[in-house]
Amino acid sequence: MRTGTIPLVFITDQNYVLPTAVAITSVVKNKKTTTSYEFIIFATALSENDKRKLVASASGLPLRFIDFGTQKYQNIVCKTHVSVAALCKFEIANILSSYDKVLYLDGDIIVQDDLSDLFNTNIEDYYVGAVKDAYVLEEKKQTLGVDGYFNSGVMLLNCAKIRHDKMAEKLWNLKCLKRDLLFMDQDVFNLAFAGKVKYLDFRYNFMAAYFRKKYHAFLTDIYADESYVNKQCLHPAIIHYTGKNPWQYYHRIGAEIWRRYFEMSVCANQKLYYRDTWMAKVKKAFLICLYGKRQYKLKQNQKLAFRLTLFWISDCLQFCFAFS
Repeated sequence: MRTGTIPLVFITDQNYVLPTAVAITSVVKNKKTTTSYEFIIFATALSENDKRKLVASASGLPLRFIDFGTQKYQNIVCKTHVSVAALCKFEIANILSSYDKVLYLDGDIIVQDDLSDLFNTNIEDYYVGAVKDAYVLEEKKQTLGVDGYFNSGVMLLNCAKIRHDKMAEKLWNLKCLKRDLLFMDQDVFNLAFAGKVKYLDFRYNFMAAYFRKKYHAFLTDIYADESYVNKQCLHPAIIHYTGKNPWQYYHRIGAEIWRRYFEMSVCANQKLYYRDTWMAKVKKAFLICLYGKRQYKLKQNQKLAFRLTLFWISDCLQFCFAFS
């Protein structure tokens, strides 16, 4: 790592290339001229075309890939929309052995500010700097027995301390031991890092739903000052689109901000298929009536598998022609 360069880590598979490219675009567009970033992409089964899109998104800034297999996690059951690829987060500190600190970002985010102040936060005595998850904070205090609970979509990781205390092994052991936990990686991080979390301002991991006034109560319970909460909601540094994502749900709150960066990105010509248009809803209702709900889900999964197979065949043919 070059001195003064901020390392930004993403994890992506084929399904998250589009949002990750848009997220990188937003980082580049809002950086100060004096700020230097390095993008590190933990890649799971990406095609060469996928990689080219991500490289182009960085607009000439350093970007490198670390190919990461998920075979180790094949027996882990997905209980939410988050795939097993998220478990790569456990290995970041060990794999990036020459880095003392990195900033991890989920792909479903938009960055609206320079990230220097966030990265320069002092976390010397902590494993992580992260934002409290206001949605589930009280629930998780009860179910996990932790004093605080953070969202793992934005994490300032103290890699040096994580390596020193061999936390990667503890994270994986906890995941194997507590298979009933709902969230893929987040619950385990909170259990393992309990007591060693530097809580950051919510503007650095702002759930898109917070744009709705009715959700401000979650924030005022934590931050107390209602006027401060209202001010930060006007221009959060990092918007996190948890739940329904803006590339599939046109009317999702805050989606217009995501589309603005999508239109600036290398993916701007890619057609988006929204699930919340009236035509999409009518089509889904018709197919469920025709096949039943269970068969409808099965056919959707088969359709996705077919598309991925076509992408793989296309890449293989391009490779063969390149050397013919």
